Amino acid sequence: MIPHRLAPLRRGGHVALGIGGIEAWASLHRESAGAAHASSVLNVRRIAAASRELGIHTLTLYALPPRLWDHSPARLTEALAAWTAWLRAEATALRAGGTRLTVIGRRDRLPSRLHATIRRAEVLTAPGRRARLRLAIDYSARRAFERARSLLERGGPGCTFDEALAQAIHDVEPTRPVDLVVLTGGEEEPDDALFWEFAYAPVVRTGTLWPDFDPATLRAILGRTLASDTPSVRGRDPAPLAMGAPAP
Repeated sequence: MIPHRLAPLRRGGHVALGIGGIEAWASLHRESAGAAHASSVLNVRRIAAASRELGIHTLTLYALPPRLWDHSPARLTEALAAWTAWLRAEATALRAGGTRLTVIGRRDRLPSRLHATIRRAEVLTAPGRRARLRLAIDYSARRAFERARSLLERGGPGCTFDEALAQAIHDVEPTRPVDLVVLTGGEEEPDDALFWEFAYAPVVRTGTLWPDFDPATLRAILGRTLASDTPSVRGRDPAPLAMGAPAP
């Protein structure tokens, strides 16, 4: 019997969300970049809560892509400050709700305050088993592979690639492959992201800007995607899905 590719999602699998359209949202609403980032992080709370209610166990959010470090220092500072404030404010609530927070990506370019805030939040929420929230911050798959290769060369015969890769991106425990990818804000592809994790996952692209992406939209995407689930053979890449396109 050939398994359906979305069967794990029906049992509470792993959804990856690309945060896109923040600049467009700022322009549309005539808001500053700082206000846009503040709205972006506030939306994480409601989407994380909605994902738990919908039965999603692991939610990965591509929060701060590496390209942000190529923008102006002022814009980068605003984005980092918004996420620092969110982590400090939400860690206790995540723990109370049984959600474990982990942050993947490089940390050598993060300001010390954000670095310390991440560590506190990860330690505080470590007991969580109901759900898992992963934030990809300054995450680059290319750099992760390079770092993992370096660790393997120094790690000896007992070190596996999976272990080296987890260490390279600060992933504290094994994560199941992504079952569904949702790209918001008209994004076509996530920035240099976890392609080996979602090599076989369907991709849904929506023009909804991330600050406006609400639980109802997530629920509709899940319903439509699960309804379109068809058997597939592992090793054959399923065709991407686009919002508004007929189900395969």
